[in-house]
Amino acid sequence: TPAGPLLARARAWATGSPLRSAAVAGGLVALMAGTIAAWLVLADLAAPAAQPTLEDALASLDGGDYELAGSIVTRLQQQRTILTADYGGPLFVLGAIRAQQAQTQWAPERRRRDYLVASKYLTEAIALGVPEDRRYQALYLLGKALIGSDQLQQGVDVLLEALQSEPTHRTEIHRLLARAYYFAKKPDYAAAVRQLDSVLADTELPTPVRDQVTLRKVRALSRLGRHAEAEALLQANPAAAEAAAGRLVTGQVLLRTAGAIGDKGRRASVIDAAEQALVDAERRDKLATNISAESQYLRGQIDQLRGGREEAMRRYLAIRKRFGMASAGIAASTAEGELLREAGNTGPAIDAYRRALDAVEEVSYYQSELLSLAELQSILLGAHGGFVADGQFEAALKLLEQMDVLIGHTRRLELRADTQQRWGERLLDQPTSKSVLKPERLRLGRRRLREAGSTFEELAEARYATPRYPDELWRAAGAYYRGQSYTSASRLLREYLKNEPERRNAQALLLLGKSLLALGQSGEAIEVFGECIEFHTTDAATYGARLAAAQAHRNLGQPDRAEALLRENLLGGDISPRSPEWRDSKFELGSVLHSVGSYIDAINHLEEAILRYPDSPKTRLARYLVAESYRHAAEAPMQRFREAKAVNERENNERLFRRLLESARDQYELVQREISRSSEPDDVDKAMLRNCYMLKGSVLFDLGRYKEAVDEYSNVSALYQNEPFVLETLVQISNCWRRLGEREKARGNIEQALVTLSQMPGDADFANATTRSRVEWEEMLNEIKTW
Repeated sequence: TPAGPLLARARAWATGSPLRSAAVAGGLVALMAGTIAAWLVLADLAAPAAQPTLEDALASLDGGDYELAGSIVTRLQQQRTILTADYGGPLFVLGAIRAQQAQTQWAPERRRRDYLVASKYLTEAIALGVPEDRRYQALYLLGKALIGSDQLQQGVDVLLEALQSEPTHRTEIHRLLARAYYFAKKPDYAAAVRQLDSVLADTELPTPVRDQVTLRKVRALSRLGRHAEAEALLQANPAAAEAAAGRLVTGQVLLRTAGAIGDKGRRASVIDAAEQALVDAERRDKLATNISAESQYLRGQIDQLRGGREEAMRRYLAIRKRFGMASAGIAASTAEGELLREAGNTGPAIDAYRRALDAVEEVSYYQSELLSLAELQSILLGAHGGFVADGQFEAALKLLEQMDVLIGHTRRLELRADTQQRWGERLLDQPTSKSVLKPERLRLGRRRLREAGSTFEELAEARYATPRYPDELWRAAGAYYRGQSYTSASRLLREYLKNEPERRNAQALLLLGKSLLALGQSGEAIEVFGECIEFHTTDAATYGARLAAAQAHRNLGQPDRAEALLRENLLGGDISPRSPEWRDSKFELGSVLHSVGSYIDAINHLEEAILRYPDSPKTRLARYLVAESYRHAAEAPMQRFREAKAVNERENNERLFRRLLESARDQYELVQREISRSSEPDDVDKAMLRNCYMLKGSVLFDLGRYKEAVDEYSNVSALYQNEPFVLETLVQISNCWRRLGEREKARGNIEQALVTLSQMPGDADFANATTRSRVEWEEMLNEIKTW
């Protein structure tokens, strides 16, 4: 082809063959299609994207397209320009979607979880603000979600607010309120009945729902004791009453009615009718649902009313094994525990109660037609109180271990502390004024009180931000003090005084001072007692402060100050001899006077105290001090007798010192006889008894009654053969025989003393029991042997 323009040559080439023409045509078509597609894509990219709105989400929500509504909300939340204050609307949509999902869940736990999540969304949505025309809907859905997640009280508050807007869901709100009142921790059955009446007033209520509401009202009326109204309502609704659930409710109502009937014959007839209704319920419950389980439990109650404890136990055991985690299983375990406790089977009873508590995993989720939460609490707290009253404190504490779920942590701590305190006080109680507690009982009682103090302290920490914090500190300090944990007591008393400057201030200072005194900090204790006396002059605690301060001054070697404080209590106050402070001040003053050598004054005060308070635990020691005071008081006239020149003076002093020594002997004998009659003398009594034998022998020796003195000393050597101080008695016996001219017997006792010394163990405590060491005793006895 001749050369020509390019376009002409191309056209000529394409038309030269049909195949080439088709190929060119196809290429041109493809090019045009690609161009158009590219243009459309570029146009779409250049045009602004359509933005989703809250109205779109709400429209999808109202249309039931929950997936689209959720997707729109997600896109709204991804927008960076949205403000926090505008989140209310999207959160409302999410909450409404989750509430709808909860309604379709068949598993109770999953339904409760979804309602809980919905309540979180809706609470936050209302706080941030929802569209005004959606406020009622938000309140209704929030109330429904709260009730559905067993947040009953919060749900009641929200739904009552929703009712004020005259909503379209008024009947549903009344149903929800009735449920909340019925299953509350403290049920309000009267309020539930009022709400159920409002539900039943709806003429368009579906028949199945009406039957359910009617039966709920029947149960509420029965729990209120309005049995006649409950039975009349059942008779007025035969369709509801004849179903399986209706027969169950009929049996339950008749059973409650029977409990209020006094006539035995009529009562038995009503119980028979109740049993028949329950049998009918089980027969009509084809699928063996909770109706059958609850019916079996109620039949167990009938067995108990008829006196068939064993039959009831077998029925409860079967229910518990089959329906352990259901409401019927919980009720059966509780009833089983009650029967076991009444029979005295404490351990199995505790196990049964704890099985019931194990099943009640979360109190807020517990709902039962058989045993309300309040009834369960009442039964278990009654069991705890029964254990405490019977002195079964260990069982009471075991029962409390798992009751956090039922009564809350702080209430459990309070009951635990009270139980430990009562246990300790029971152990430390004196059966009679003459008896002495065993050391093991004392140790255990004080240990329980220290445990109570620790629990009270934990309770105080739990109530730190409440007005009850100082009270719990006070109770903790008191328990620690009685348990002899004085360091802890003083620490908490200082904390108490920081937080409570007015109430019990004087008593707190007194107890703090006594704690410091017990810790050996007498100087600091005196300062605390002084603050109590100075700033609380009219408070009765000042008398106790003076008494304790006197003891502190005695510890510091200041008997004159101690005497002044005690005399101020006895003479300068308004207390009478009937008060414990006057009594103890009298005993203490006699003891102080004895310690400073004012023996006659000491005798006067101590003998007055013994006459006034013969049953006081201090009387025995006081009598011993009187005996000692008589013996020491005799030393002065005895010395004057030896030194006197005139016959008349010698005779007077001899009569006086003999009279005083005879009085001392009589008092020693009284103390000795009283301790010997004691069934369980303590270490102080044992020491006094030993001293009475020794000192009575010494008095007889001074009176010249040597044979009687030998008899008294022999009692000591026979009773305390392996104690180092027996060497003193053997030497005294030897001296008596010497005075009687029996030198062989005197030497024989010294020989016996040497043998006794050689047989004593190497670790014998000579330093505390006598005034000489082992070596010194051996040297002295060998020297006396040569006399």
